[in-house]
Amino acid sequence: MLYRLPAAEDLSDGEYQFLLKAQRAHFIKLNSDKHSDFDVNNIVEVIRNMDEYCVDVRYLNGEWFHYYPDGSWSVHNKKSLHKM
Repeated sequence: MLYRLPAAEDLSDGEYQFLLKAQRAHFIKLNSDKHSDFDVNNIVEVIRNMDEYCVDVRYLNGEWFHYYPDGSWSVHNKKSLHKM
């Protein structure tokens, strides 16, 4: 079995693939000084968002993004969707 991010273990294979596709596209567009904050290994929470047909992704720095199946993303201004 291939390694899967622990935060994304509940995603289907297709959802996981679009998460990785959008995350990579997002990472490439960032200035290099932001790369450490938004590395795939800094993803700490992933939630399936059926209302917007995306996955909501939280990074270690607390920032949230919507990642979509077409590889696009948008800022998601939530502090946390779950109590920790």
